[in-house]
Amino acid sequence: MFLVGLGVLIGYLVFFNVLAGKPEVGVIDIPRVTLDRSTEGGCDRTSAVQALSDFAGRYGALATSVRGLPPAALLRPLVELLVEAVESEDGAMRRLRDSWVPFDTTVYEAYDGEVNDAKRLRRQVASGLTSLLADHQIAPGEIT
Repeated sequence: MFLVGLGVLIGYLVFFNVLAGKPEVGVIDIPRVTLDRSTEGGCDRTSAVQALSDFAGRYGALATSVRGLPPAALLRPLVELLVEAVESEDGAMRRLRDSWVPFDTTVYEAYDGEVNDAKRLRRQVASGLTSLLADHQIAPGEIT
């Protein structure tokens, strides 16, 4: 106990007497940024909407590919869930593209909710596929 007290005393003396004024604890210099809403904060809205459109187009292509999966009776329920998930994400991206404006975070709330629902569906597909493979004693590495 004596050594702990001695250590605290020495630390106090060194910090406040020997190093007085030298250490700067917790000083962070943050530059001030002013966002001008009249210019949309310097954001190129056309470019942002175009990027969202390109991304939404990829979801559309993915949805088309998923719809083209073979209609095997055993896989059909999983394929339908996957189609629903991809179409949900595609719709969410298109709605985000159509409603996006700088400084408005509410557009992301609906998008996040729809994407989370789609992720849940994809997890159900993954779980169903894992169960199906286990039922038929197929190792995941055997699938091409």
